[in-house]
Amino acid sequence: MLAAAMLALSGCIVWLYLDIGRHDEIKIARSEATAAASEQVPALLTYNPADIESTLSSATQQLTGPFRVQFETLADQVIIPTAKDKGVSTKAEIVESSVVTADSESVTLLLFVNQTTTTTVTPDPVLDGSRVSVALTKVGPDWYISDLKPV
Repeated sequence: MLAAAMLALSGCIVWLYLDIGRHDEIKIARSEATAAASEQVPALLTYNPADIESTLSSATQQLTGPFRVQFETLADQVIIPTAKDKGVSTKAEIVESSVVTADSESVTLLLFVNQTTTTTVTPDPVLDGSRVSVALTKVGPDWYISDLKPV
């Protein structure tokens, strides 16, 4: 009877140890992914017509999976031509973030973004606030944006 109780207690201790380790991994993932998104999303949404190709090319290096291909296509077909044609300059800033879901390999965030935009037609800055859902995936030691959608 005592042996069975000791065995059960040992099993509980092992389970608790492993569960605490998993919670630590998720806590680290939340922190790392939030930090990555705070840098990567503004880089992706900030550009000016003078250097838009190099800016977006650099920013897309932080994207992964099908989203990277989708964004590159959107940039080539819509964002770059419009920015050049209409003289669009935009600067994005994350004002708040919250973790929606997280595990050790993927995190989804809700970001509140302020974006200031000017154009040749509207040279005075226009401030727009928006919310975006951002999914990040861990690739090796780094976090990459795997999806970004307006909410």
